[in-house]
Amino acid sequence: MWVALGNPCSSTFVPCFPPAVAPELADAEQWRRFAALRDRVEAEPDRLPDTRAVLAAVEDELWDAADAAFAAGDPSRLTAFAGTSFSAWTAPFFDSASGPPTTVPSATDG
Repeated sequence: MWVALGNPCSSTFVPCFPPAVAPELADAEQWRRFAALRDRVEAEPDRLPDTRAVLAAVEDELWDAADAAFAAGDPSRLTAFAGTSFSAWTAPFFDSASGPPTTVPSATDG
């Protein structure tokens, strides 16, 4: 199973292994952050290819880590993956704990 916090074009699909899922899925602030990314992409659609390129690379890493956790055959590895998968990849893409995503620069950025 996989989940995405928001619009598929401006989000990353995160693998999960129920009942072990990323706790951030229940966090309204995370949903707002991805809504902000969606809004920025909609406001500046020419930024979508760059945003998708960044998110696709992150998604590839997540799937590799999920495949390794699953292949281990150890339920604790699946639980550990679910507990860290979201936070491991989102941190580099946000200015602060609740700030807007940085993967889509504003029009004034250059």
